[in-house]
Amino acid sequence: MVLCLGLSGLAVVLAASTASQPAPTVEVPDTSTAEGVATSYVSAWLRATRDDQSLLEPYIGGTKIPQLPVEPLGVRDVAVAGVQRGQDPSITSVTVAAHVEQRSGAPSTPGAPQAADATESLSLLGQATASPTSSASPSPSPSSASPSPAAGATAKPVPYTLRYYQVAVHEQAPGQLQVIGYPTPVPGPAHGDPVTLNYSHRVGPDTDLGKMLDGFLQAYGASRSDVSRFLAPGYKLAAIDPAPYTRLFIQEIRTDQALDSVQPGTPVRALIQAEAELPDERNSRMGVTVPVTVTFRDGRWEVTSLDPAPLIDTSAPQSTPTH
Repeated sequence: MVLCLGLSGLAVVLAASTASQPAPTVEVPDTSTAEGVATSYVSAWLRATRDDQSLLEPYIGGTKIPQLPVEPLGVRDVAVAGVQRGQDPSITSVTVAAHVEQRSGAPSTPGAPQAADATESLSLLGQATASPTSSASPSPSPSSASPSPAAGATAKPVPYTLRYYQVAVHEQAPGQLQVIGYPTPVPGPAHGDPVTLNYSHRVGPDTDLGKMLDGFLQAYGASRSDVSRFLAPGYKLAAIDPAPYTRLFIQEIRTDQALDSVQPGTPVRALIQAEAELPDERNSRMGVTVPVTVTFRDGRWEVTSLDPAPLIDTSAPQSTPTH
């Protein structure tokens, strides 16, 4: 028993001593320049063509690459999806996501460039250097723009697929970066299981809370009134400016607890599912989800926070989604 007490006392002393010491500072390397080079390189690589490789010159110099499409690919939403640093601190591996035009047609015809040409051009890429100023996405040249349909022809919707590419960026010296090889196609991140949300109580739109949340949405997303009227004292939230919608229509409100048992001042998590009307000629609508925390004070409901994420039910098996 004495030994146990002694060890306990020693543990307390050690814990207190450790807690009094400041936590060590972890230096996170700045990869923003490498990320910019990688994203613009992938964008240029996808838009370049066999006859127009000017977009690639900042990355590979005058190296001629025969393995390119005859027509430029359509590319949208190029962005960094992940960054890794390996054992060599001078190399940053950047994963880039992009929506790329999905083409369909006849298989490749004979006469394509041989593998030897690909190996030769790939080996020359290591000799080209990209400056940090090339991190901005270059604008496509006129010849690399997507061809417009012939006059009178009906344009078909162009399908796009989300693709991921890995780019190795080598920092030879501070501010001196070069890409290594071509972008490497890689699989995207795995999708997790659907989650169950912890909003088990439905609230009618004609209730006091429903009316308050409707007014809050109109003020916050459609600039129909002053959003501060719906906020708790001390909570600051600016309306979206310019307003992206002309009006929002609540489809459903759910809360994490029954309102008839809530004591004044108790935080209540609420999830609003709504349809937002866009400012176009067709009055198009799109679905939006708005998670908020509200409290009941002095006879009225108030928004105390716009939550960063909906509330997940951690006690339930995550197998079926809740919409």
